[in-house]
Amino acid sequence: MQVEQELTEVQPIIDNAKHAVEGISKSNLDWLRSLRMPPEAIINVMKAVLRVFGNLDSSWTSMKKFLS
Repeated sequence: MQVEQELTEVQPIIDNAKHAVEGISKSNLDWLRSLRMPPEAIINVMKAVLRVFGNLDSSWTSMKKFLS
């Protein structure tokens, strides 16, 4: 029952995240990959995304591979 309650609380967040990701275009990803050294904010977000997916390599090369 506790798991169901937690899932009910988290599901709207997951749904919002999925909706936000749907708005990312290929040209946005191409632009991001083309950066030689992205701003710190982008690096921080990408580090978090990689960690969620179990990738602990936080190099920009690894981040670009992930975006591909």
